[in-house]
Amino acid sequence: MKNERILQLEDLRWEILQKKIKSPQDHQIIDTYDIELEIILSEEIVDLMSEIRIYYPIYNDIYDLVNCKKDYPLIIDLLLVHAAKDYNPRNLEGIIRSLITKSARGKTSSTMLEILKKNTYEKRSCYKCGISSSTLICLEYTCDKNDIIALSEAVCDPAFSAHRAELVKILKKIT
Repeated sequence: MKNERILQLEDLRWEILQKKIKSPQDHQIIDTYDIELEIILSEEIVDLMSEIRIYYPIYNDIYDLVNCKKDYPLIIDLLLVHAAKDYNPRNLEGIIRSLITKSARGKTSSTMLEILKKNTYEKRSCYKCGISSSTLICLEYTCDKNDIIALSEAVCDPAFSAHRAELVKILKKIT
């Protein structure tokens, strides 16, 4: 139900944004949609954020982690568990981007490859692009020599054909 409402709000928002000339009412409608979207997306990750605040009480949103310059090693495993769950693409992208940190090196490859494989077949291309890009950046930043076999297998797997060039680039970087 919530995912349907999110898609509906995003479609309505996009419809207004496509207009060449927007009225003040259009801007108010977009603001209303944005507020409702933010509430729905925040409700979706409330459990994750509660668990994160046990270790790091200063973070209120997943994007607080993304924008933080500090490392947070105590929650990497927690983030990996949640990255494998079925979240809205905006929240999933935030979780993936929060894993682009030094303390995640050598830990993310299997989860990120699964997300990349699953995301290849997603219907909404704007989300596919954001999640795929974030996943590939995470792999590039966090993979080490222990991930060579997994990445080599992914390069040969037809399911990753859309991302083969990027995976080869990551392999070259770590070898």
